Amino acid sequence: MELPDPATVEAVLEECRVRGAAAPGLMASLAVAVNQEYAKADTPLQDGDEVALLPPVSGGSRSNGVGV
Repeated sequence: MELPDPATVEAVLEECRVRGAAAPGLMASLAVAVNQEYAKADTPLQDGDEVALLPPVSGGSRSNGVGV
C-alpha cells in the first residue's frame, strides 16, 4: 500500500475504510501490529514495515467442562 509521508497506522486504517476492505463494524474492533508488535493508531510507519490487521477472536474448548 502506498501512503504519503509521514504515514501512521491510522493512515493504513483510513485507506482500508476508503477501499471498503472490511465492514465498518469490524474496523472499530481491529487490533493492529507493526512488524509483529502491537501498535497504536499514532504509530509512525517506515517504508517496508509489515502492518497486520488482527480481527477480534473468541473461542475455547468445552472439553474441560468450562464454556458457555
